[in-house]
Amino acid sequence: MLNQVTLIGRLVKKPELRESEGGLHYLKATIAVQSHYKNKDGDYEVEFLEFTAFGKVAQNTAKYCDKGSMINILGSLTNNVYTDKKGINHYQMSLIANKINFLSKGNKKEEIVDTDEIFTLGQ
Repeated sequence: MLNQVTLIGRLVKKPELRESEGGLHYLKATIAVQSHYKNKDGDYEVEFLEFTAFGKVAQNTAKYCDKGSMINILGSLTNNVYTDKKGINHYQMSLIANKINFLSKGNKKEEIVDTDEIFTLGQ
């Protein structure tokens, strides 16, 4: 079986590194991804997708990326289930970024065209 997600888009704001009570570095950020579909005005729709990264991937993304940076996320989906105070179960899908490729800086004019210049992070 396979649980793999691949996205390319732009960060909607500068990612902020956080630290858990246990000392684990993480970040939650949102990426804007262009849809394959056009709306009634002929413009492509945009999906805003939240993701979470941990450890070195989170640290380097917060350090090197800014609002508008184009990134490629390779990740997986997880299903978070929790019960609220009223006893109702809630289900929420989460995107975990296992690897992030930096495709550009924050300025759209600085996009990398030569694939040899892509800076890749892994675990």
